[in-house]
Amino acid sequence: MCAALWVQIRSFRVSRDQGGEVVYDRPDPLRAALIGIAPYTVPLPLIPALLIVRLSAEGSVWHAAGSALSAFAYVLHLQGLWHNLRLNWRGDDSDLVRLGRPLAAVLITGVLLLVTAWTVGMLWP
Repeated sequence: MCAALWVQIRSFRVSRDQGGEVVYDRPDPLRAALIGIAPYTVPLPLIPALLIVRLSAEGSVWHAAGSALSAFAYVLHLQGLWHNLRLNWRGDDSDLVRLGRPLAAVLITGVLLLVTAWTVGMLWP
């Protein structure tokens, strides 16, 4: 999300069983909120799978493979969301606490409903 919003990334670190951390320049409050909520709302594994479904002919092997991959990616997104929420709901320096738990809950729920509707709409038109 930092790259999409033109925010300079200073470093990133991935740790086993604890997710990762991105260090970036301090942006304005709106971009900071979008960056902070991105790990909980942006379904990265799902986007390419749904693009395969959208761009392939119905009934083709690519369409069937994209549909199966979409279902798997959706479940993977839910699992990642649960993991991120479990790790970051508490703690003074977590993204969700800095953004505000009520706002984070509303944003995550709203985007999850949109992602679900998008996935169902693509798989069962």
